[in-house]
Amino acid sequence: MKKLFIWTECFNCTEIAIPMLESFIHHHSNLEINVYCFCKEFCEFGRLDSRIKLRSLDNSIKNRVYKRDEKGVRRGYKSRSHLGTARAWANIIANNEADFYLHLDADQIFLANVIDEIVLRLSEGFDFVGTRRPYFHRSYRKTGRDAVALDKMPDAVNTDLLGFSRKVIGNLWSPLAVRRIRGRRTSTRPVIDFFDPIFFRALDRGAKVFYLDSADSAPRGETNFDSVYYHSRILF
Repeated sequence: MKKLFIWTECFNCTEIAIPMLESFIHHHSNLEINVYCFCKEFCEFGRLDSRIKLRSLDNSIKNRVYKRDEKGVRRGYKSRSHLGTARAWANIIANNEADFYLHLDADQIFLANVIDEIVLRLSEGFDFVGTRRPYFHRSYRKTGRDAVALDKMPDAVNTDLLGFSRKVIGNLWSPLAVRRIRGRRTSTRPVIDFFDPIFFRALDRGAKVFYLDSADSAPRGETNFDSVYYHSRILF
């Protein structure tokens, strides 16, 4: 049986996570979710369903050295929000052994079960499962020195509802790991957003992707906002 690890993070914003968690539990009766926030924020949740696990970041010496402990994440959020989130992701993934990981943004409400197909596609051998993040059909960065390169790249996947395999993540203790998760380029290849360098690095090594909203479209397709994966959630 493959091990699945589901998580969300709500550092400095626990109030937005509570409605999401309630809707997740209501529509996904057999799943647990791990909720990461700062230790001092645990008391803000009150009584929770037993399948909701409040978690703190690993504060081992190794994570402190790499600035991925709670102090490093807090400082990351104070300087740039994506830096704090990237440090948290590196900590969470590296310190929780699983075959598959599933990340959910805290600022959404579930109207139906959207997790089962993600788990199914991961078990079928896909390495990334999520909604499409268009590159060719993007509405921004259409000019400039990066535009031609971005036009030639396949679409990435959004991270608000994202399943991925552990084997494609690479070395999370690399000095470049947080930079890649954060969505900063580590080569001449441009990227658009958070986690994209991890995605494209894995694609270069043969990883497979399943676009939930538009599985029948080409690798450079368009987002299908009429798909069940958009109608089954309220996104903020």
